[in-house]
Amino acid sequence: MFDKNKYDALMKKSVQSLDQNLSGKVAGRATPELVSSIAIIAYGDQKMKIQQLATIGVLDNFTLLVRPFDKSTMQSIDKGIQAANLGLSTSSDSDSIKIRVPRVTEETRQSLVKEITRMGEDFKVAIRNIRRDAVEDVKGIHKLKKMSDDEQKRLLDEIQKITDAHIKNIELSIKKKSDDILKM
Repeated sequence: MFDKNKYDALMKKSVQSLDQNLSGKVAGRATPELVSSIAIIAYGDQKMKIQQLATIGVLDNFTLLVRPFDKSTMQSIDKGIQAANLGLSTSSDSDSIKIRVPRVTEETRQSLVKEITRMGEDFKVAIRNIRRDAVEDVKGIHKLKKMSDDEQKRLLDEIQKITDAHIKNIELSIKKKSDDILKM
């Protein structure tokens, strides 16, 4: 039998993933999300995120402070931040790394809004692909004569309503983030 909750859950995961990606997109303001998910090679060849290797704090609107749990990882963290190519500058002392977030221009804000809009479109496509899979499942079950025509129509309408709701959530997230960036 068809389980619409499975597809709804997949769509929710896509929206949550978008929201998580958007949290790292901050223009001109220092937040731990800017660097917390940067992958670092530490302890030989292990790939870990900065948040697993250090605490990340905010000193002021333009400065983050990273304090590694193990000082032997400082150089790896510093290299990883530079390799992420986020336009951040770092400076190290004996037990911490300061990360300076540059002030942004209007051009940078517009560029970031375009990137966020493109990201939103990609997530809408992912939602539509999940809808396509759900529709194919319903039509397949109907074709096997395990579902009436009325039941098929009802389920297809429900799938579309669920899809529309998730796409609206994506649009709201993109608009809110874009407005936040343009207001800074």
